[in-house]
Amino acid sequence: MEENYRPLTREEIDAIPRVKTEDLPSIIEREKHRLTEFENLDKKKGTEIEIVETKNLDPSEFTNILKQKTKDIKVFEKRCIRLHKRLSKKFKDEFPQSSSQSNKIDFIQKLMNRIIEVKYEAKNKTNTTEITEEELADLNDLFIFFENELNKLYQPSPFLKNKYPKIFKDDFSFNLFLQLHEEFKKDGSHRLANYSFIFYAMTEDQFNLMICRPTDFIKFLRTSDFDIDIEKIDSRQSGQNKRLSLYKAIKQELRFKFRALH
Repeated sequence: MEENYRPLTREEIDAIPRVKTEDLPSIIEREKHRLTEFENLDKKKGTEIEIVETKNLDPSEFTNILKQKTKDIKVFEKRCIRLHKRLSKKFKDEFPQSSSQSNKIDFIQKLMNRIIEVKYEAKNKTNTTEITEEELADLNDLFIFFENELNKLYQPSPFLKNKYPKIFKDDFSFNLFLQLHEEFKKDGSHRLANYSFIFYAMTEDQFNLMICRPTDFIKFLRTSDFDIDIEKIDSRQSGQNKRLSLYKAIKQELRFKFRALH
């Protein structure tokens, strides 16, 4: 036994600052594991790592270290929660406004890079090396979601064969209508204006994408495939229209996918 050694009294033990009981066991286990790893870390590189063994620390000092690490983890966890909310909102608000394929890809990649930066910090910064996958779980899920959305953009959707050759010029024209239909079908209050616009936009297109009369288009919309009932084609939707920018964006993106498949 060392000459200056004496056991702690009950009063001294009680005076030691306490860490929350639910945090202390897991942190101690991580510290033990981390110290074990450090003993072998970088031996291949010949790097010397100075390790202060916990048995040489004053009990209060060791407890303070654990408390600080717990605090660092909690602070970092809150940052992850805020980042998750911010990126989710940004995707919801801004992604639909990205008109072109390349803009959408660039937008998602920037969001993914923010998550990569935080995960790198969690793994490499000294005060956050004990961050576990549990603290990063929500960000990991969001990263996977972004990854799936990115894959959808890189993998063009299969084009359907034109089932209505008396209505549409070709496969591309039919698929363009389907995309426009997806945009407008839920808007019941502007149904006449929206589908009248589709008729004029496609018939007045320089490539004459729709090749039918107004009455034929109305009958086509009423088929069981679409179940859209309008009484006429509104001539006020011809020419310049606020929906033209949407039409051009969808057409451009569809052309990009079409060329990738052919």
